[in-house]
Amino acid sequence: MKDKAQFFDANSRNTYKASHSIILYNDSLNTFDHVMKTLADLLEMDLVQAEQIATLVHYKGSCDIKSGPFEVMEVYKEILEEKGLTVSIEEKINV
Repeated sequence: MKDKAQFFDANSRNTYKASHSIILYNDSLNTFDHVMKTLADLLEMDLVQAEQIATLVHYKGSCDIKSGPFEVMEVYKEILEEKGLTVSIEEKINV
């Protein structure tokens, strides 16, 4: 996990044009509390933001939770999946 933390530290200093998004999907496996804590810890958001995302996902079925370059989104996706969340990466179409 230390390598992943170093990856985030190195990449957070750069500015990127967001080209991909992580989509979080509703599932019957994860509790609101687990989803909220995972989002707050990994995406560095407060619990109010994490609760809003969890609520959106619950009622709409999915939500875009993070955008950035594909390589960075792959790492986030892997960690979120390790935590049991159902996620995918979608390419954003820049118009």
